[in-house]
Amino acid sequence: QAFEQARRKQGSIFSKKCEVDKEKIMKSKYFELYYLRSGNSVCSAQ
Repeated sequence: QAFEQARRKQGSIFSKKCEVDKEKIMKSKYFELYYLRSGNSVCSAQ
């Protein structure tokens, strides 16, 4: 039913490609707040 509402074929919901815009995330107000609270020690996973 969720796929019908989203007008998408059934299958994988998440992209298999790594299409993450890191700059956009870094500029996000939520990430920035987390980053500042963490003491600038956010690890990068690759």
